[in-house]
Amino acid sequence: TERCLYRVQDEFYKWHATAQDPSKDLKMPQHLSMANLYKLLKVIDFQVDAYPVQETIKEFRKAHQDRDLRNKLESAITMMVNGNGEKAIKVYEDILKEDPLYAEAWNRLATCQFMLGKYKDSLESTRKVLDLEPDHLQALNGLGLIHFEEGDYKEASEAFGKSAELDPWSLVSSKLSLTLDLLHRVIFREEIP
Repeated sequence: TERCLYRVQDEFYKWHATAQDPSKDLKMPQHLSMANLYKLLKVIDFQVDAYPVQETIKEFRKAHQDRDLRNKLESAITMMVNGNGEKAIKVYEDILKEDPLYAEAWNRLATCQFMLGKYKDSLESTRKVLDLEPDHLQALNGLGLIHFEEGDYKEASEAFGKSAELDPWSLVSSKLSLTLDLLHRVIFREEIP
């Protein structure tokens, strides 16, 4: 596992360096597919080893063949982090006009909408992400958070549970799934094993 992990890290760093050069092709190496990264997460023995794989998945999700769109995405993320959520939403919407299949732009839009309390819009954007990429970890966690805010704990638990299945090292989804499952059982007075 350790040797495999180092190979993934090396390949990612090579790919990331290539991504910085506009004259280079941005295609992901075949053996660094999302499916392979998810498989790797399931055989890793320590959280510290899972972290670079999780970050690689996030970086691959942000990647786009059009560097201008990727740069706009990064700009909108910065706006969102700096408290300019409404401006960020406009940038995300502009990106999606150019490429409505850019799943990470949908995901970031959903996140921003959620942070601004626009849960209905966030749910709609999250569903678009999951239509494009059903195994999108952050979108599954976002779906769980939306359902939680709406008081639908069973749906929230299912979303977090699916995320935890994909990434057993995700501290957030694992803890929330377990907590919500217990809460659901208490609310509906089901027997707790």
